[in-house]
Amino acid sequence: MTITFGDDITIGNTYEKYGLVCAMDVLGVRRKTLDESRVMLEKVTQLIKQFKLQQMEAAWKLNRDKRFPLDQEWQYYSKLAPLDVFFAGDMFFICCRFNDAPLELNIPKATGSILEFFRLAMQCDMMMRGAISIDHYLWKNGGDLVLGPAVNDAVEYCEQADWIGLHLTPNAGHKLDSLMEKFQIRSKNFFMKYQVPLTKPKCACSGECKGYISHAEFWCVNWPVYFCDFSRDPAHSIASGRAKIETIFSKNKPSSGKAVSKYTNSSAFFEAYAKWYTDFWWSQYKYEFDREIASHIQWSSESES
Repeated sequence: MTITFGDDITIGNTYEKYGLVCAMDVLGVRRKTLDESRVMLEKVTQLIKQFKLQQMEAAWKLNRDKRFPLDQEWQYYSKLAPLDVFFAGDMFFICCRFNDAPLELNIPKATGSILEFFRLAMQCDMMMRGAISIDHYLWKNGGDLVLGPAVNDAVEYCEQADWIGLHLTPNAGHKLDSLMEKFQIRSKNFFMKYQVPLTKPKCACSGECKGYISHAEFWCVNWPVYFCDFSRDPAHSIASGRAKIETIFSKNKPSSGKAVSKYTNSSAFFEAYAKWYTDFWWSQYKYEFDREIASHIQWSSESES
């Protein structure tokens, strides 16, 4: 029997949902021994526990204050379903069912949570590449199974990237194309188009092949955002993030092998983001950014009083 609850359709304990799915491949897991896998499993368990705790604390603060600092759409954010996250094989899956808020609110909110998870994972020495899709998917109650078009799309494109980072699949990127102008200023700092290095050169032709490409343009998630201490000095903001990333990479980067290129390509992406942030985003939005920061400071003082 099928019972409908809002936008969800449930059959037994399996739910059909529409939203965002992120597949993230953890580098090096397939080469671990059994003892190393036990250590890895404990790290994965603690990471998921820490992430869920942060999500719960954020939701509690939001419902306590009954408003959102930088816009008046807190009612949408308070209804946004918690992210489902689990680990299978060598891959994390993060799923977020969208609520009735506009996509220009749902997508940045879910992406921000994924960025926080990505940051926590890197701080736990888990280097990942991931892809984000937006489509329908099936999720089994208990979080141990997820299938469907969104999952297939995310996994396919996740495995194509030769780096540590996050990008949107073409399907999700098409949705983003029409939404960027509607994003709030701070949300526009989440995304940038970039030529992503590919693990295997692919044919760019339809019909007769005329050559192969080593890079492909995608909308990418600016993961350096969550490592930079943003201030009104863009040089300081970028330098703070670069120092943190270099420290993490120096602990994990192998001296040789196929994985070396992933670290090199990720460092190149950081530098591309640094140039984009300084030359484009900051120069275009610094005044709006100042107003949002002022609004946030005023809101924080009001909520604490």
